[in-house]
Amino acid sequence: MTQHNFNIPNFSQDFNPIKPHNFNNLIQLNDMEIFLFKTPSNKKTILITELERSIKEKDLRDIFSRFGLIYDIKIYMDQNKPTSMCLLKFFLENSATMAHNASVRNEIEINGKHCNVMISKFKSDKELDMPITKSIQAINGILGFNQWSTEINQMERDYTRELIVENQETNEIKKVFESRWASQVYFTLKQIDLKVQAVGFGTEEGDTVDDAVKQAKKVSITNARKEIFSKIGIIINNSDNTSTPFVLDESIIVLPPQEEDHNQYFDDSFINDELNQQQQEEEEQPLQLQQEDEFILNDNEITMDFDFDATIPQ
Repeated sequence: MTQHNFNIPNFSQDFNPIKPHNFNNLIQLNDMEIFLFKTPSNKKTILITELERSIKEKDLRDIFSRFGLIYDIKIYMDQNKPTSMCLLKFFLENSATMAHNASVRNEIEINGKHCNVMISKFKSDKELDMPITKSIQAINGILGFNQWSTEINQMERDYTRELIVENQETNEIKKVFESRWASQVYFTLKQIDLKVQAVGFGTEEGDTVDDAVKQAKKVSITNARKEIFSKIGIIINNSDNTSTPFVLDESIIVLPPQEEDHNQYFDDSFINDELNQQQQEEEEQPLQLQQEDEFILNDNEITMDFDFDATIPQ
């Protein structure tokens, strides 16, 4: 596998990135909530019962969105009953708590009837990293559209090669192309003036070189952004509705906040060593391999024309 020479910062030990102090204690505070980009747990999920069978997802979204950002809505029908039930997941635990408390005070009506809302006690699925579209929906809803941005810093090719594959059902032999790319993505948290980075990889097949390269690039960028979301979080103060992002892993930080000269944080020596070693290995390869690699390198000239910004579901 290719060694990618992306610029990774080398911080001194006394550099302290922005992150919450006394992390475990902070979670216990009633007016604070730590948001991580994970699928919602039971504490963020409400169970709504005794709903009319004609209820629609849009109806529930219109009613419960006032309590906070909604992650998902699932309506279940019971063939033996004239009613239905719903599991509604919020992004934030405080949203589920407010919805439950409002129901206790009979402040929620659906089609003129008070509804019963409980915090879900169903066994929840294992908390996983959020899909990229949900992560974008969360950061836009909690921090704001203008409080973060991403940019592609570098892209490098591992390989693009031709494969012969066989259809197991028809035994048809088909030629496809496989490409693998690595992308380094920068992610700026504007509120705390901090830039972080991650590297993602993508391996995809296509009927043409263009298709394989395009899809591999797209997947590598998406995976880099997923990696960043898995290493940041947001502190939410429910008493004054303020939110502050923080970094869980200082190794992803590129630029310290309020720092004019950032060159001191980079160590390029290992990059030069890798380049020298790679050049020496290429000089020792037979001419035939060099010619084959020259053909493969042509895919570097392909223009990346896709829009990697994920669409937020309405």
